Amino acid sequence: DGVVDIVCTDAVYRPGGAIPDVTVSYTDANKIVWTLREGVDYKLKYVNNKTAGSTATLTVTGQGNFKGNDSAKTYKVTAGNLSDVTASIPDVAFKAGKKGSAYLGKVKLYDADGKALSIEEKPEHPRSNLASMGIYIFNWKTLKEALIANADQPSLDFGKHVIPYCHKNEAPIYAYEYNGYWKDVGTLHSYWEANMELIDIVPEFNLYEEYWKIYTKSNTLTPQYVASEGVVERSLISEGACIYGEVYNSIIGCNVEIGRGTVVRDSIIMNDTVIGEDCEINKTIIAENTEVGDGVRTGIGDEVPNETDPNIYNYGLVCIGEHTTVPTAVTIGKNTVIFGKTDDSDYPDHVLPGGKSLIKEGEKA
Repeated sequence: DGVVDIVCTDAVYRPGGAIPDVTVSYTDANKIVWTLREGVDYKLKYVNNKTAGSTATLTVTGQGNFKGNDSAKTYKVTAGNLSDVTASIPDVAFKAGKKGSAYLGKVKLYDADGKALSIEEKPEHPRSNLASMGIYIFNWKTLKEALIANADQPSLDFGKHVIPYCHKNEAPIYAYEYNGYWKDVGTLHSYWEANMELIDIVPEFNLYEEYWKIYTKSNTLTPQYVASEGVVERSLISEGACIYGEVYNSIIGCNVEIGRGTVVRDSIIMNDTVIGEDCEINKTIIAENTEVGDGVRTGIGDEVPNETDPNIYNYGLVCIGEHTTVPTAVTIGKNTVIFGKTDDSDYPDHVLPGGKSLIKEGEKA
């Protein structure tokens, strides 16, 4: 017989719970000490570890050869560094140039205690892959001072002005590194990508997570209807939607109607939109209360940079704004944007070529 020994440190409070450093060892009959492995020889459970100042309990449950050796230890949950500003930052995978870090807010480097060493706002050549999530906890006195000092700053912004002001004046700023799911949906492509991730076979962000339920407003609407000839594969279909055509790998909003013979792929169709019959909708974002006529084809042809703003309308997406009308039998290329009540005269030869922007006068996307 041997002896199991548990060494457990006190732990600093962190969002989600204070996790101590734990070492579990086993001394056998010959006085030889073996370090046990979590997940193989034992598993850990924490109780009362989510409040600074509390006494938490760590339970070690033996597994495998050590099954039946259960022990408990207590430890103190201590308060973290007293900071004037705390910011959440995830690791991100940068892409080259403006399509990467330029859209991701400030990038931070910090020391072993989490104190920010540098702050950069959307640098062209980032020094790390840590990006701000834009979630901050401020000391009120520090925030008030920064806001008053920058009151005359045009377009006052936390990332461009408030945080750099606090850093310049040596206010203690600490970073909390976040390692869970996070997505910046500040561009149309990242918004589309985040929606497509929801319908992965094994979604990284699971709407049906048993231990983290998501509750939202639920209107009283008719149930979804899929006609006998309708097809739905790997898609989310909201209440009130009527599917007479085929939907693949798409998000369909409330009260959307998709006509017979229409095929929708890799698209986001928002509430109260009506798509006619015999359409082909590819990689398209269609906003609310839009009408698409019969025989419309979107996302057709080669990719051409958008003539209005290639940094916004890109990655082959077609974007159709809210309350827009698209007439029958038109073909729409990639990297295009349409907004307003359009008619046949807006589409020479019934075509909107790739890279074009069709925004009716007096209306804007």
